Amino acid sequence: MSDPRYHLLEKLESGGMAEVFLGEATSVQGFKKRVAIKRVLPHLASHTNFIGMFLDEARLGARLSHANIVSVFDIGKSDNSFFIVMEFVDGTNLKKIMETLRVKGQPFPLKDVIHIAMEACRGLSYAHELLDDDGHPVDLVHRDVSPPNILISKRGEVKVTDFGLAKARTQLERTDPGVVKGKFSYLSPEVATGQDVDERADIFALGVCIWEMLAGRRLFLGDTDYETVQAVSNAEVPSLVGVHPEVDPEFEALLLKALAKDPADRFPRARELGDALAGYLFHHQMKVTSWDIASLVKAALERQKSVPPQPMMIDGMIQEELGRFTSLESDGGVPIDPSTSFALRPDDGASPLDASDFVDPSSWFAGDEEVETAIENVRDSAPAGATMGWFESKDDSVRAPRPAAVPMGPSLNPPPRSKSAAGSQPVMTFRPPGATPVSIAAKASSQPTPATRSAAPAEKKSGGSKVAFIIAGVLVLAAVGVATGWFLTQ
Repeated sequence: MSDPRYHLLEKLESGGMAEVFLGEATSVQGFKKRVAIKRVLPHLASHTNFIGMFLDEARLGARLSHANIVSVFDIGKSDNSFFIVMEFVDGTNLKKIMETLRVKGQPFPLKDVIHIAMEACRGLSYAHELLDDDGHPVDLVHRDVSPPNILISKRGEVKVTDFGLAKARTQLERTDPGVVKGKFSYLSPEVATGQDVDERADIFALGVCIWEMLAGRRLFLGDTDYETVQAVSNAEVPSLVGVHPEVDPEFEALLLKALAKDPADRFPRARELGDALAGYLFHHQMKVTSWDIASLVKAALERQKSVPPQPMMIDGMIQEELGRFTSLESDGGVPIDPSTSFALRPDDGASPLDASDFVDPSSWFAGDEEVETAIENVRDSAPAGATMGWFESKDDSVRAPRPAAVPMGPSLNPPPRSKSAAGSQPVMTFRPPGATPVSIAAKASSQPTPATRSAAPAEKKSGGSKVAFIIAGVLVLAAVGVATGWFLTQ
C-alpha cells in the first residue's frame, strides 16, 4: 500500500457533529504542508441528510478563494468516514479573544473591533457575490456568523470559516420547513419568524458580534433556547454609549443600522457595512493594523497555555482510515434523488418557530450507545442543580457583570424556569419536527427544596415537644420513687 497522503498530528477541537485535527499533507520530494482535517463523527456517518450537508460545506468551500475565508483543499472518504481537508489557521478564534479580555476586565479596543469587522465583511462580501460557472449568482448566505467561526491567525489575519450551514442555490441538501440552522443567539429576526433569508441575515449576525465585542457580554441569551429566540425576534438592543468608553452616538447609529429588526432598514450588502466602518475609522483618524490584532491573539494563546490541556490521544483506527483516504468526485457516492431539483425554493426552511417544537436532539440517535454514553458523561459532570440544554455559554467566570445603566427588555430577563411538579427538577424540552420527545431531567440537587426547608422547622418543633414530655415523665417517676423510699425507711 502506498504511503498515506495525510498524517494526523493532534486533535484541535471536538464537537457534537465533527472533530478537527491538525494534520500534515505529504507529497513528492518531501513536500509537507500543515492542514486542518475535519472528520464526521462515526454515529453521523450513516445519516444521509447530515452527510449531504457536510458535502455541501466542502463544495461551497472549494469554490471560495479569498484571503478572508478559510480555504478547502480536498474532500474524501475512507470506509464510512468522511473528511474535509482545509487551510490550517495558526491562531485562535474571536470567541477566545473576547473571553480573554473579559477575564482580564479589559474593554475590546474600538479600532480593533472595527478592523476585525471590516475584514469579516470582505470575506462575507466575496461569498455573497459569488457567481457559478455560468455567471449566475449563487445567492450564498453563511447563516452561522458567530465568534467561534471567525478565526484570527498569529499574524492578525481574519478569516471566516464553517460554511456547513450555508444556504446556496446550488446546494444539494435542503433545509426542512421549521428547522432552524445556526446558533440561536446569532439568528436574525427574519429567521426566527420564518421569513426568507438573504445576505442581510449575515449582516445582522456580524452586528451581534460587534455589539458583544464592545459590551463584553452576550446580546441575546435567554434562560432557555426558546426565550433566546424570542429575544432575537424582538431585536431590542441596549445602548453602548457610556458602557464602552470609546463608543459615541455616531458609531452606535452605524451599529444599530446593522442590527435593525427589519432587513430593509439594514445595510443591504456586507461591502456597504465594511465601507461605513472604514469611513468611521478614517474620519476619527484611528490607526490600526494586523499587528494590533496579532497582539490580541498572542494574549489569548498565552491564556490557553495557562489552562492545563486535557490529554488527547489520536485513535490509530482514525489514522488507518485516513490512510485509505480517497478524494470524492461529483456527489461523493451519497445517494441523491435524481428527480429532486438542486435549486432551492424561496420558502424552503421558512416557518415560524413554536415553543412546542423544542425538544432534546439526543432523541435523533436513540439506541446509539456512543451518544447515550456521551450524554451520561455530560450529565454526571454538570454542577448540582444544572439543567441540560443547548446553551452556547453559561460560564459566569468569563462573563462580565451587566452594567446597571443598560436597560434590558423583558425577553432578555426571563422568569425562572417552571417545574413540572412540586419538587421535581426542570427538564429540557426541544422537539424538532418529526422527532420523538425525550425529557432529560437535570442532575439531582443536593440543596433542599423550599417545601423541604419550610417543613423542617415544624418537624423539629414536633420532635422537641415529645422529648420534653418524656423528660418530664421521667422526672415525675423519679420523684415518686424517692418519696416512696423515704416513707419505707421511716
